[in-house]
Amino acid sequence: FVDKIIKEGYNVLTIEDNVKIGGFGEYVNSILIQKGFKEKIKIMGYEDHFIDHASVDELLDLENLGVDAIINEIKKLYWVLF
Repeated sequence: FVDKIIKEGYNVLTIEDNVKIGGFGEYVNSILIQKGFKEKIKIMGYEDHFIDHASVDELLDLENLGVDAIINEIKKLYWVLF
């Protein structure tokens, strides 16, 4: 699947409900770069800091992981489609 992403020239967006440092997005990023990936990649996840207490939806919005933030990142990566 990674080879197809590189061959087709896709941009990549990873989203995780975890800290970005050492997470899924960084793992995907390292594999893509090792294979010569040249397109855009955006990793969405929690920054490395203590997180406040709130509802899940409020926390996702505070961490820029809510629906609107995800849609905005997709638009930035694939602005031609919108």
